[in-house]
Amino acid sequence: MAHHNLPTGFLIKVRYLGATDHKCSRWCATYKRSPEQTFRAVLPCDDDSGYSAAIACLAKINADRADIVPGDREFVLSCAAHDDNAYYFVAIYPEVAE
Repeated sequence: MAHHNLPTGFLIKVRYLGATDHKCSRWCATYKRSPEQTFRAVLPCDDDSGYSAAIACLAKINADRADIVPGDREFVLSCAAHDDNAYYFVAIYPEVAE
């Protein structure tokens, strides 16, 4: 149980995957819900710091959200952060983001 009044959500981690001999550079966005369920989207690298990959991953999460939470509300991205390894996007319900 959370001991604060902060909105809660989940984290989408976006990593940069460099080019190989057979693939161009790309962004890999991942949300690992449990050991059995992972949502992932991989897109060619562009200049948006992985935002498009996070949106693509979020679309997959929203498509299966009935398995995550009841109701028809879709999650939205509320904020972003980064460190030296990845970009991170927090997804919450839209009414919490207002």
